[in-house]
Amino acid sequence: IFWNTPMEVITFQLGHLSSFVGTHFWNIQEANANNNSVKHKALFRASKDKLVPRLVLVDLKGSFGSLSKEGVMGNRGQASLPTAEASLWGGNSYLAEQQPYKKNSFLRALDDASEQMAHKAGKTNEDPLIQKQNKLKSVLKELAEAHEGAKVYSGLLMKMRLEELEEQKKDLEEDIQRMLVRKRQLEGQEVDPSTKAIFSLSKSVKTWSDYLKVYMDPHSLYEVPFYSIADPPVKIPSLPSPSTELSYDPLSNFNVYPQGHELFKDIDEQEALEEKFHWFLEECDKVQGVQFFSDVATGFGGVTQDFMEMVKSELPRTPILLYSIYGNSLTGDSYNMANQKRLLNLGMSMANLSELATLYIPMSFRHLNKQSFQQLDMDMTNMYETSSVLGAAIHSLTSPFRSDCGVDVHGFASSLVTDSRKNICAVDVALPLGIENPNALYKTLSADSDPMHASHWMTPLTPSVTRERHTFPDTSQVVMTGIPELLDYSDASKYGARTNDVGRLLDQYMVSVPRRVSYTFKSGVSLPISFPNIFASSVGKNGFISTSASEDRAGVLPESVPLASHVYNTPQIFSHLDLLARSVKNLQISDHHEYGMAEDSFKNLGEQLTVLAESYSTRHF
Repeated sequence: IFWNTPMEVITFQLGHLSSFVGTHFWNIQEANANNNSVKHKALFRASKDKLVPRLVLVDLKGSFGSLSKEGVMGNRGQASLPTAEASLWGGNSYLAEQQPYKKNSFLRALDDASEQMAHKAGKTNEDPLIQKQNKLKSVLKELAEAHEGAKVYSGLLMKMRLEELEEQKKDLEEDIQRMLVRKRQLEGQEVDPSTKAIFSLSKSVKTWSDYLKVYMDPHSLYEVPFYSIADPPVKIPSLPSPSTELSYDPLSNFNVYPQGHELFKDIDEQEALEEKFHWFLEECDKVQGVQFFSDVATGFGGVTQDFMEMVKSELPRTPILLYSIYGNSLTGDSYNMANQKRLLNLGMSMANLSELATLYIPMSFRHLNKQSFQQLDMDMTNMYETSSVLGAAIHSLTSPFRSDCGVDVHGFASSLVTDSRKNICAVDVALPLGIENPNALYKTLSADSDPMHASHWMTPLTPSVTRERHTFPDTSQVVMTGIPELLDYSDASKYGARTNDVGRLLDQYMVSVPRRVSYTFKSGVSLPISFPNIFASSVGKNGFISTSASEDRAGVLPESVPLASHVYNTPQIFSHLDLLARSVKNLQISDHHEYGMAEDSFKNLGEQLTVLAESYSTRHF
């Protein structure tokens, strides 16, 4: 099922927020590997005995966690640090040893499962479960000795040693219990569902690699030199109100657009970055498109521009898709210097990248609140949780060119962009679809419902886009998964439907849109074990809304969910671009010398954004 299409897609994942989103996206691909309607070769390549994303990933130091330069997790290929003897310094030297990154229970479980499978296949001699049990005995002995020593000496060092041993004991006991369950599963025994591991990733995730489940090719990874994230926060400051929105910038030392250009000015760094792209490009039979996940509100906006220009020069006719991850919305404290930089970065990204991209889709979660999602119970300050919605949405909207639908990236983009000057589209998502059963779709798509672009059952992921019922999109693409092609016709008349074909129902529902296309997939989206359990208790194990109050879903992730995404080119984008243009024009470039931008260039940027906004104004229709 991985090798029945010759058309490949190369992906760039640039920045910290984008990697949170991208990690969910890749984990979802891995969880749906057995879906026969999906052509996985589009995104993946074979590397030894593994399938790995055809991906170039760029982030700062401290973001990669236990992900080694070899592209695997932790002890399955940990990259070694340079030794002091390797230094050319002729004077005294010393070795500053960095402690290994502490893996959470999810990453340890991946390691343990891999080792158990290898042992079962006869590739290793010693049973990893016995190894863990022997290690626990050793730790218990050390702990007993430490407690005896604490009776004599109770200083800070002894306290730290006791805490370390207690933590090791706890982790080993948890690992052994999980491995015992896994062993019974491998032996074909029935396992009590209550004994299966539940990973509290919402509490333990510090960076995106803490929940990365897929393997990465060594050529995928690039760590930006000189800039780092020290213990990156997953908690985002809470927002008292939209008018007093706080600025959140996890890349506080890489927050200026031109910083991204500096990477490509260094010859060695430029060659290293280009080599990664060429590695994937040269093995492709035919590239159908290139897609970018990008942090456009930071220095990664500049990185994205340089990469896109490189792609344009190498593949001038290949379509480029850009999912621009904002992080924050367009509102904020205009006196906050970090927020001013973010707005300036967004303005430069919009002006420069929209000219290079075939299709530009702005995405964010910071303009939303808990009430925005009817069937989710999500911590809006937790990046691991909120980014999962964006990852699922991108999985859905890209499904057509990764499946049997007969459309490639060019067809996907051209169905949405009819004028190259208007290539910015909005996106909505319904996660989950929010119906009790497939037949409930009759009501959702009935003539009495709001149109899709202003519906109450879809959540807008593009910030500052108005949702006016009577302002119709120029083009629309809807993707629905987890819905059969034909519904039970017995309920059709109740809602005035003239057909039980889901595709025709969607077409009737979208009749006001001049150019529209819809795709339906019978299989729901299988959720990986790394996906956060953000679903309300009303969502059943099959992803439909449960009408039974007795169903206990506490701590249990749905096996799959019906999902819908809607991408549309609309005059409503005007409000998004107009707000950005006005926000940038209100800045004083003299306060931001680090951009190296002359006053005339800054004025031209503001005017360029205004012209871009006006192209979407209804006054032109």
